[in-house]
Amino acid sequence: MAKLNVSKEELQALYEEELDSLLEQCDWITYIKSETVCGLITQVLFNLGTTIDAEKLHEAYTLEVASMNLKDGEWANKYGIKEIISVIYDILEKKF
Repeated sequence: MAKLNVSKEELQALYEEELDSLLEQCDWITYIKSETVCGLITQVLFNLGTTIDAEKLHEAYTLEVASMNLKDGEWANKYGIKEIISVIYDILEKKF
């Protein structure tokens, strides 16, 4: 993919809207797994006219996080949704 038709900030805002919609429908959800984040991102992109395979995105995301060699607890302490979306956005620009 040469260039996404959405900025990181727009992607984050659209992700949060998609997440809010999911949580309204499924109010029992208390934890969002990385697979769900990638799925919601691919849904946002689909709504914008770009089709990405959610499983492939999740595989690339998992590899990217593993390559960071973070210490125990470092991910939870330093990475919020803004940072996670940034990682996913960079993956999308490089690999899809």
